[in-house]
Amino acid sequence: MKIIGLTLNGLNLMIADYFFTIKGLFDFDKNIVTNDLFIDGQSFNRSKINGKVLVLNGIIKTWDPAKIAALNQILYTGGIKSLVANIVGLGVLTAYVEVRSRAEGGDSRKISMQLLMPDPYLYAQNTSTTNLSPVSGSGLNYPYTYPIVYGTVSGGSGSISNAGNAIAYPVITITGACTNPVITNTTTGEAMTLNISLAQTDALVIDCRPATRSIKLNGTTNKIGVKTTASKWPSCQPGVNNLTFVPATTGAGMSCSVALTGRWV
Repeated sequence: MKIIGLTLNGLNLMIADYFFTIKGLFDFDKNIVTNDLFIDGQSFNRSKINGKVLVLNGIIKTWDPAKIAALNQILYTGGIKSLVANIVGLGVLTAYVEVRSRAEGGDSRKISMQLLMPDPYLYAQNTSTTNLSPVSGSGLNYPYTYPIVYGTVSGGSGSISNAGNAIAYPVITITGACTNPVITNTTTGEAMTLNISLAQTDALVIDCRPATRSIKLNGTTNKIGVKTTASKWPSCQPGVNNLTFVPATTGAGMSCSVALTGRWV
């Protein structure tokens, strides 16, 4: 992979004052359990991708104390940092890393750093969004062409693309009056049913991402209990995913939107 841009917590590492290269962005270490049980035909089919270890090598091309201090300030500050790489053919992707170690060569400006990605995925910088367009009870899809047959608006459908090469998880927002909605990714067969009644002024946000998974009403109220036991958290496979939104009853202001950040491994 050819990288033409690299920043760490906003500091550009491929400009006149710095030149760094990164290794390991697309390496992975995967633990697989093919069968946890002793009975043939029964398996949890579990799989875990470990965090990635990266190596960042480079040089500070100046003796300017301000440039050295700017880099050191980032390296010696604790916490997770954003590493943004502009990769030819893939675009701008973001990884989240922590600095594990730093070593200098004979020239103190030459630096080698080991970084850990606890979350081994790289994320697209741009988020794709779609509105699940209303569908009438007579099968009418909007926008429509004449002649038309009117029916009761009962839900919506649409598609969204995961530009990455790994499964990604959407954030779904339902607004307006409806009851007991069902959100389905018909491409993967995953469906989520919610036992809830929403008013015209309500907004329900369903965050399906594993690290931040939640269901919140009007920004604050925890409603994760409205998800039925048999429901799945919808995911989006690489490529185009077709989604449907079908509530039991509908009312004023009802809509459903989906946001998805593609990810790579």
